[in-house]
Amino acid sequence: MDERNLKRSLAPLGVASGIAILMLISVKLADYTGIPLLDQAVPFIPPVLFRLTGTCMILIWLPVFIAGFYSLGQSGAVGQAEKLRTGGIYRYVRNPMYAGISCTIIGTGLLLLLTGIVILGCAWLTMCYIQSLREEKDLTGRFGREYEEYRKTTPGFIPDITRITKDLAGEW
Repeated sequence: MDERNLKRSLAPLGVASGIAILMLISVKLADYTGIPLLDQAVPFIPPVLFRLTGTCMILIWLPVFIAGFYSLGQSGAVGQAEKLRTGGIYRYVRNPMYAGISCTIIGTGLLLLLTGIVILGCAWLTMCYIQSLREEKDLTGRFGREYEEYRKTTPGFIPDITRITKDLAGEW
């Protein structure tokens, strides 16, 4: 296995490890600062509702993240694809990795009733949004009109459910 393929194979492990460490730190900080668990902070919402919502978020958004990662191919790991990717998951959303990992983190916090992880997920989503704005400038410079048209027709963070439904209906 060459070095590039090795990096690509290890990247998901690196991302998972980094996110796990951030989650652990956020839990410890929440505990240290006295931030209560979700069911204590919002006692009028049944814990089962948090857990159900969290489970659904993980089941929906983790595959979105994984699909985004693998759709980009080897050059995508550093964001330097030579060709604008508009197929696969990128047909439905421009930032599947950012949205997917952020919502998976939030879902994990909801599932575990850990307010610190929910806060981390929201902060992560905010940072990803800011980074995506920076990347849009670069992509516009690199791909010009092609990227502008793609940006106009494809949402940034929430997949186009109408397009997904139409595509699925067309396959049946």
